[in-house]
Amino acid sequence: MTTAAHRHDAVVARCFEAWNAVGHEAVTAVITATHERFPGFVFRLAGSVDGHHDTARFSQEPVNRADGPAPPPAPT
Repeated sequence: MTTAAHRHDAVVARCFEAWNAVGHEAVTAVITATHERFPGFVFRLAGSVDGHHDTARFSQEPVNRADGPAPPPAPT
């Protein structure tokens, strides 16, 4: 496996771990850590929100405040 593939796998694993957080405090911690990791980026709604019973599902995308839409920098 290439270095890029290992890096990709590590990022995916961290994202799954982070976004499977449960509870308001855990979600707040994930959002805070994301903002600290990617300064200058904000997240906006990407598409529509759908729901089922008491659960909402939505997607977000990073937006660089200075340059507009852009992917976040690669992890180090």
